[in-house]
Amino acid sequence: MKHKLKYILPSVVILAWIICSVWTQHGGFLLYGEADLFLIDHNSQERSFLSKVLCPHRHDAENYMARELGHLVEHVDAVFIHWCVMNGVPHFMSITNYLFLGGAGLLFWFEAMRGGMNKINALLLMGLFYSAPVVFMSGNYVRSGHAAATFLALWLVVLLARGETRWRYAFPITMTMVWVDRQGLFAAISIWLVYFVLTRKDFNVLKAVPVIAAVCIHTFHYVFIGPWLIHHFTPFTDVVIPVNPLAVSGANKGQSFMNFIHGWYIALSNLRFLCGSIPLMLAAFLAVKMAMLLKSRWWVVLATIGLISVMNAIILGAAKSLMWDDCLPSIYYHLIGTAIIWILVSISSTRMVPNVATWILVALVMTNISMLPSHVRGWKSGHLQGFIAGAPFIRQALLQTTQRMYGTSTARYNTLESCQFTGWNWIMKNPLEYGGRLSAQEFVESSQYLQFVRSEMHYPFGRGGRGNP
Repeated sequence: MKHKLKYILPSVVILAWIICSVWTQHGGFLLYGEADLFLIDHNSQERSFLSKVLCPHRHDAENYMARELGHLVEHVDAVFIHWCVMNGVPHFMSITNYLFLGGAGLLFWFEAMRGGMNKINALLLMGLFYSAPVVFMSGNYVRSGHAAATFLALWLVVLLARGETRWRYAFPITMTMVWVDRQGLFAAISIWLVYFVLTRKDFNVLKAVPVIAAVCIHTFHYVFIGPWLIHHFTPFTDVVIPVNPLAVSGANKGQSFMNFIHGWYIALSNLRFLCGSIPLMLAAFLAVKMAMLLKSRWWVVLATIGLISVMNAIILGAAKSLMWDDCLPSIYYHLIGTAIIWILVSISSTRMVPNVATWILVALVMTNISMLPSHVRGWKSGHLQGFIAGAPFIRQALLQTTQRMYGTSTARYNTLESCQFTGWNWIMKNPLEYGGRLSAQEFVESSQYLQFVRSEMHYPFGRGGRGNP
């Protein structure tokens, strides 16, 4: 029975998170025109599998980041969503998000059991992770590679904590991590850097080979191989691809010192939302307290939060939305940072008296859960409220389309043309930008994916929507 509990207990926590998360999001929504068009890109019959995972859309070619494995993960989600839509169950949820974040919880659980952690505290720490708003409200289909990178980051931490720096273990995890997402690249380098400093007395060059090899191979691919593959195996033969391996899309535009100040603010916000939405100053105190619990390695906490802050500062150059009130607790950009901070909280809890740690974790988890309704309301009334409110209408239109018999139209949706769409006229309309003048039907008709599904059902389709606001 004890052996079975080892598998049942964490599975119950993960299953409860999945059910509550999916129910809260009521089928999900399409984020701007990006996810709407990606569903077409990945389900196109006019393009090869290689073409789709190399670069699904022109937008990605123009902002190339060598994240082909991230596109592969998105491809799995897009195919699954389209299969569900065509079988009468329309939704926009990411199955890989729940697989990877669920896998992260299982990985944590078995490593905690291996290290002799109290079972109750381990379960509470899992509950803390899954009740954090950024994890709880993830699951919509967009940039699924962030969840994959989060799982890989945790796996890499576990490997290095065990001292597994051998090529056959560390290299494939690091290589996969840097190829999934640009945040994964930054996180991999940061994790290895902290590990090297922690083990500086036993350091030798051979230990650094896996991360050096992974970063060098990825960089060579980013500069030379990736652009060549895109120009020869995708429709984007005329795209000028950036070749600066240190660049994040748009990050060199408007960089300022304030970005780094804001980076610290975001990192501490990740900590405060993880731990019961505590005030920012209390989050700063908690960071110092964790550092004190680690005693001689107190600087690890501050260095880790500092590295996350730098990562946030770089991303801010391209995504100012990270600072918005509805994005701080919920946007997928914060998954890796939150997971790494969660590891620090978990390690710190083992340095406390077990019973004291238990009651503190109970309080944090209960506070997290109690705050989730307000986070969900803020998320649904934030800058994406038009897309969230309009999603049921799109799902209903998709259901009505697929429930009918096949039509007789011979016209086919041109997916080779749609993968080139980057202009406003072809992108799903944001209802908020029309000041209430965009009807639900006009919003629905602006979905290119709906037009694609109509084509698949052999019904007449259009380009729909409205012009510029």
